[in-house]
Amino acid sequence: MATEKGLHILHLGLILGERLIAPPSQFALATIGVMNYQEQKQTLDELVNAMKSGAVKTEDTPMLDYYYNTEQLNMSLLRQNAKKTYGSQKIITKKAVLPINRKEQLLTLSRKHQANFRVESRRLRKKQRPYNVTIYNPFEIERILFRGGTPFADHNLAKGHHWSKGQLNEKLYLESLSRKEREQFEQSFEMVEYARACAFIELSRILSQHDESMIGGSGEIFENELKMPFNFLPRESDDINRKLSGFKQAMEIYLLRTSSKKIIKEVLELESGKLTLAEVDLMTLGKTGFVPREMDPYTNQGITRGLILDDKSFPDYSWAIIQAIEKHFFSLGREFKGYSLEFADNPEFRTASIVFDTPKYSRQNQEQKYISMRIMLSDKFRMPYTLYKNFQPTREDLSKVKIINDKPTNLVNMPADRTTYAKGWMDIDWRTGQKCLCIIREPTQDILNMMEHISKKGSYRGINASTMRGRYINNMKQIAF
Repeated sequence: MATEKGLHILHLGLILGERLIAPPSQFALATIGVMNYQEQKQTLDELVNAMKSGAVKTEDTPMLDYYYNTEQLNMSLLRQNAKKTYGSQKIITKKAVLPINRKEQLLTLSRKHQANFRVESRRLRKKQRPYNVTIYNPFEIERILFRGGTPFADHNLAKGHHWSKGQLNEKLYLESLSRKEREQFEQSFEMVEYARACAFIELSRILSQHDESMIGGSGEIFENELKMPFNFLPRESDDINRKLSGFKQAMEIYLLRTSSKKIIKEVLELESGKLTLAEVDLMTLGKTGFVPREMDPYTNQGITRGLILDDKSFPDYSWAIIQAIEKHFFSLGREFKGYSLEFADNPEFRTASIVFDTPKYSRQNQEQKYISMRIMLSDKFRMPYTLYKNFQPTREDLSKVKIINDKPTNLVNMPADRTTYAKGWMDIDWRTGQKCLCIIREPTQDILNMMEHISKKGSYRGINASTMRGRYINNMKQIAF
C-alpha cells in the first residue's frame, strides 16, 4: 500500500498502549502456526462440512470459496502452499511454539509477569533457527512490551522513527524542537509480528486452559486476564458460525499470503496478483467475528487503530511544509500520536496521515475540545493538507460548515486565516470509530512563512512562501473536479 508521494504503509492494526501495532494478518498466520497438525485438520474438516451444509457462508472469504468449489480445500493444499511460500511445510506440520521442556526452559512465566518463549520459524532450520520472544507485562495492555522475535521485527523497528537524524533537513528540524517535542518523535513504533503473535496466542491458550503443568511457579498467575487484540482460534460455542468465524478468516489470510499470483489475480480480479501486508490488514479489519469486544475501537474508546510505515516520500519541499505544520500543532499544545488511515472506504483517495491530538489529560479535564489534526500527502492531493476532525462539534461549529457529499479533492478549503467558512462532511473516523466533523484546509500564511524559514536552513536553496502559496492555488485548479 504505497504511493509515490506521502506515507507508505507496511501494516495496519490495533494499537496496544501507544506505540505497539498489532496487525491482524500476523495474528491470523500465528494462529495457524500455534495449532498442531491434528488441530488444524479437525477444524478445517469441520469448516468444510459446515460450508457444505450451508451453515457457514463464504461471501467474505473469496479464497476459501474458490478452493472449496475446486475441491482443493484440504490439508494437502495447506502443505503445498506452505512449501511454495516458505520452503518448508512446518507452519502446517509442526506446532510453532515448541513443547514445554522445563530443563531447557523453552517457556517460563515469572511471578513478575515476564513470559519467555521459543518459536519455530516457518522456514527450514538450516536457514532460520527458532526465535526467542519475551513478553513483559502481558496482562497490562497499556504497558505490554515485546522483545525478540523474527528479524522482521527488528528491521522494522528502525523504520519506526517519524524523522531521522540521517537526513540533514530532518536532523535540523529535530534539533529545533524542544526536548519534550523531540522525544515524541524519538520513541519508535513497534510491531507484534509472527513470532511475537505466536507467543502471545500460546500464552492465552495456556491461561484459558488453566494448565498449571505448562508453567512453573505460583498458580496465582491464572487469576489474571489476558486481553487478546484478535482471536482467530475456534471458540467454544454451539453456533458453528460463532465457533469458526475467527478460524475461517485466519484460513482466508493464509491463502491470500500463500496462493499463486495467478489464482489471486483470478479470484480477486487483481491485476498484480499480489496483495501487500497492509492491504490484507485493511481487508481483515473491515470484518467481524475475531476482534474481542473490549478491543474494538468502535465499541471501546480506549482502543485505537493505527499503522506502521514502510517508507515515506516528501518531495518538492513538502517536508518543509509538514515540519512547519507540525511546529504549529506543537505550539497549540497538541501531541504527536502516530499515523492513521483516511478515506479507508475509498480506494481512489485512501491515504495515511500524521496524527496530532489534544492531550488526553486535557480532554479529561474538559480544558479543550477533542479535535484531531491530521496531515495528509498523496498523489491525489499532490501537496500537504491539514485534515481537522472535530469529535464534539457545536451548533456554532456546524453553522460555519456546508456539509457536502463529494470527492475529497473537491472539499479542500482556503486557509483558516482567509475564511472561517468551510465545506466539510460527517464521517466515522477509522482510527477511533467515533463520529466527527471533517474539514480539509490549505496551510495558513504563518505556516507558509515558517516553511520558508525551514526550507532555507542548512545547504538547501529553499523556497519562498509566496511561491508556495502560488503552488497551492494552481494545485487546487488541477485536483478539483
